[in-house]
Amino acid sequence: MSSNKNFMVQVFDLVLNGLLSNKKKIFLFFIILLLFNSSGILAEESVLMYPSYSYWDESKDFIEFDLHIHVFKKKENSKLRRFFIHNIKKYSGIKNPDISGDLFKERMHWFLIDNSRLKYLKAKIRDKEFKLNRTRSNGHSHTLIQIPRSWISPEELENGFLKVEINHPKFSEGKVYLIQKNSICLISDLDDTIKFSDVRNKKQLMKNSFFLPFQKINGMEIFYQSLEKESVRFFYVSASPWQMYTVLSNYFKSETFPEGVYLMKNFRFKDRDFFNIFSSPDKYKFRTIEKIFKSLPDNKFILVGDNGEKDPEAYADLAKKYPNQVHKILIRKAYPDDPANRLDEVFSDLPESIHQVFSEPSEIRIR
Repeated sequence: MSSNKNFMVQVFDLVLNGLLSNKKKIFLFFIILLLFNSSGILAEESVLMYPSYSYWDESKDFIEFDLHIHVFKKKENSKLRRFFIHNIKKYSGIKNPDISGDLFKERMHWFLIDNSRLKYLKAKIRDKEFKLNRTRSNGHSHTLIQIPRSWISPEELENGFLKVEINHPKFSEGKVYLIQKNSICLISDLDDTIKFSDVRNKKQLMKNSFFLPFQKINGMEIFYQSLEKESVRFFYVSASPWQMYTVLSNYFKSETFPEGVYLMKNFRFKDRDFFNIFSSPDKYKFRTIEKIFKSLPDNKFILVGDNGEKDPEAYADLAKKYPNQVHKILIRKAYPDDPANRLDEVFSDLPESIHQVFSEPSEIRIR
């Protein structure tokens, strides 16, 4: 902030000496307001760091990762609350939804918090501090961090993650998963793959998302646990918005699914269609997973999804473009009424050995 203060002193000198026109004075006034409000976070604000990952390559002297944080005030915005409840009634088909229940309040809360823009923080790794990029209007900030590989202890490498501290009293620690070169990773969809959602029925999807207890797909956690024991690392890629991260990650953890990196969609209330909150075009899924592939070029991936939307098409396109990285495609048959030839056509250009359609997790064969 010292540089900001020096700049403001110079501005005030110009204004007092009458060297600026009225229009320029007004413009500089807004700049000064911006500078005063773009600072470290306040005591009532909270910080959340989303799990990240780094490529562990012993041929390189450093590792790097995207440090993703969210700064917000837990106090809910009353205008957003009215807007949210109005749209829940409109799109869920529930005339008088129970908005007083703890379950609804918990899931709605993250859509109503007051995001903090233009905030800066510092991350601490070992004894070195890293200045993070300022938060955007949605309260989120992404910063590319690079550290020497020698900083990682044998214990951290064995545990598979690095701990990161943020300079705020309400923040405990965050995790950066260390992905070993040439290892296998699993990329999983959420809705109708490991949790019942009914994405084809938009009204039921809204009910399942905000009013009903989550229901896991029985057996999927056992399958994932078996792979975790073989040192497989996990990515959860979903069209659900970041506002659902906390409730979803806590739920899957309680159901003993392996922890991992979550990649979710940005959602704004400015979006015209409230159903965009859970929309999942194949382009989104393809682009998101492709970034993972490119960041881990020597790794192989198991792609797990369902036939509810465009998982088969996105996964097939990825396998065609990156044939050396797709180890297996697993599609849960969540909707038996699909056209019989849909998946046959989607996977027609791929070797039969790399894709499997299943109804029950017990049917899955990786090798």
